[in-house]
Amino acid sequence: LAREAKTERGAIETYDGTVLAQSVRTEDGSYQREYPAGDLAAHVVGYVSEQYGTSGIESSYNDTLKGQENFATWSDVINSMAGVNSPGNDVTLTINSKLQRAAQDAIGGYRGACVVMDPETGAVLALASSPSYDAADVEALIKQAAEQGSSSTSSSELYNRATQALYPPGSTFKMVTLTTALEDGVADEETVFDSPGVMDIGNAEVSNFGEYAYGSISLARATELSSNTVYGQLGVLMGAQRLVEGAEKFGFNKEVPFDLPLAMSLMPDPDEMTEWETAWAAAGEPVGEHPSPAGPQATVLEMALVGCAIGNNGAMMQPYLVDSVHNAAGERSYQATPSTYAQVCAPAIANRVLEVLKGVVANGTGTAAQIEGVTVAGKTGTAEHKGQPDDKWFVGIAPADDARVVVALALERVGTSADATTQARGVLEEALRVQGLL
Repeated sequence: LAREAKTERGAIETYDGTVLAQSVRTEDGSYQREYPAGDLAAHVVGYVSEQYGTSGIESSYNDTLKGQENFATWSDVINSMAGVNSPGNDVTLTINSKLQRAAQDAIGGYRGACVVMDPETGAVLALASSPSYDAADVEALIKQAAEQGSSSTSSSELYNRATQALYPPGSTFKMVTLTTALEDGVADEETVFDSPGVMDIGNAEVSNFGEYAYGSISLARATELSSNTVYGQLGVLMGAQRLVEGAEKFGFNKEVPFDLPLAMSLMPDPDEMTEWETAWAAAGEPVGEHPSPAGPQATVLEMALVGCAIGNNGAMMQPYLVDSVHNAAGERSYQATPSTYAQVCAPAIANRVLEVLKGVVANGTGTAAQIEGVTVAGKTGTAEHKGQPDDKWFVGIAPADDARVVVALALERVGTSADATTQARGVLEEALRVQGLL
């Protein structure tokens, strides 16, 4: 501890040069960790505490920041082995400071999360969780959480809802169901279904939001209107086995590698799923009770990955947060290289799904995401909680014909008091401005 206190820990900064964490030398020759950007990207950066340890990038890149790995030169290697007290390495994130602020502002005042990604590379451009915190106050927050009988991981401010919270994805999961159905040929965009407000499937009720009835409509229109009764029927046509397999192609039930701890998004064991549960799962609601977890349950990052795959010709890129690492002299020791995590469907299928999602924003439930001069594709979602306000979701892809950005945003228990689609549109607009597309 004494040696580390005398070592200059490397800085963490955004892709566009905003310093998020740095070590400042004090009068006694030791170094103090400072977070000059306050709460900006706090859950990404994490914290360093002699008493409570590390979290975030401060934890996952701890040895790099201390100069004990990711060596840029042989001199760095020799100095480390000899115990020479050299400055640590600087870590540059893929985060854009303007987008990060826009994402935080979009969910400010609510509980929830927002993730912004580049679908072509897998780079995370913003990752926000609310409520947030200033890393300078972290020890007081952890102490307060301990006094209240809760661990630091479940503390309201310190909990990273973008990567750790598992939410019912609601109708945003219909992107997965639709992709799987089209790929299997179970139905196509023009297949007609009856869409009553309420219907029995598997001897129990499946209902549309508000129990609205839409008559006989195509699958494409059912997606635009987000009809649960249509998707319930579609889920039964597909069967539990194929529905779960389709979700697993998108990363459900898998440990997706990431620079921060990432909770596994969940689907049930198909052998345990009833017909009624399969219907609701296809519509994005976890309802089952059995040894395997009810599903779908998803992180906000996972639903961003779903949008990225659809916007990137079916290729889901490996998500990453660290762009590069440099030593104190500015010599680079690491540069991220985009790689494909999985080809979740054929490009033609992804493009067909994308066309349907354009309709959601053009004349469906997602009209609040419309941006003048830009075609936006997307999917709204409402996760209903009996006796409590609903969660609200939106996953947006823009520009739809040449996807450059995907935004996934979820708000907890807001009911009708907030619109996730409107909040996400502001983030999409800022992302397009940053990229010179608006």
